[in-house]
Amino acid sequence: MNKQRNYLNEGAEEFIDSLKPGTTPRFEDEEEFFDILKKDSADYLDGKINRLEDPEYKEKDPSEEFLYNYYKTTKKKVIEVAILSIDVVDSTKLSHVLTQENYAKVISVILREISHIIYNYNGYALKYVGDEIMAYFPGPDINGMHDNALFCAYGIKKYILKILNPLLNERSFPEIKFRISLNSGKAILTVVGHPNSMQHFDLIGEPINTTKKIQLKSEINAILLGESTKSFTHQFWNSKIDPILVENENNIKVYRLNILV
Repeated sequence: MNKQRNYLNEGAEEFIDSLKPGTTPRFEDEEEFFDILKKDSADYLDGKINRLEDPEYKEKDPSEEFLYNYYKTTKKKVIEVAILSIDVVDSTKLSHVLTQENYAKVISVILREISHIIYNYNGYALKYVGDEIMAYFPGPDINGMHDNALFCAYGIKKYILKILNPLLNERSFPEIKFRISLNSGKAILTVVGHPNSMQHFDLIGEPINTTKKIQLKSEINAILLGESTKSFTHQFWNSKIDPILVENENNIKVYRLNILV
């Protein structure tokens, strides 16, 4: 029996018990994990943490390390992954409402804590673009990577709605709205950039492009999935998925994950 039975909500026991190594959250206790996120978020918003002055700061990129080792070990340029993208809605409007310093605090805490959530659900942050994070989940197998990505989407939604927004309300800051999208498939591993400027391992291809297209169709505070992700969902997730009608030139089928947090 997995010790993570208290994750998710009532009715998830069978799903939690079915998880294999590599698909169980790194923190055994969900309440404890979200308490850590809450304290860290509150301290950051209150100016108790200045990461620019952190004496233990060091540049770290687990994604770079994973992709480098994956290629060196397998010599494969193709990798099967589930992709997740989270985007803050109306961030430009938010920047006009808040002072520049407070806006930086809010965006920084979002990026930091969501990155921690991605780690907890066995994923890697691939790139940060403004207030958006794109992440990928490479395993441990085709079903496991989808469980990890969906688990992560649930965790992000819970963090924003149940932890971050109440903290922002207490400080008279506007609430955060978001869009989350997921898709999966075979991505191409490549190196982008130039050593005289910046270069790093990256993933490109259809799963990444389609994830972004799905996100553009999302309602506020919703989690949308592409067809490839929906096809490999566990019955626990599948029972909470509804098809939605969206107009798109590529006939992409889109589904909404309706999960309580």
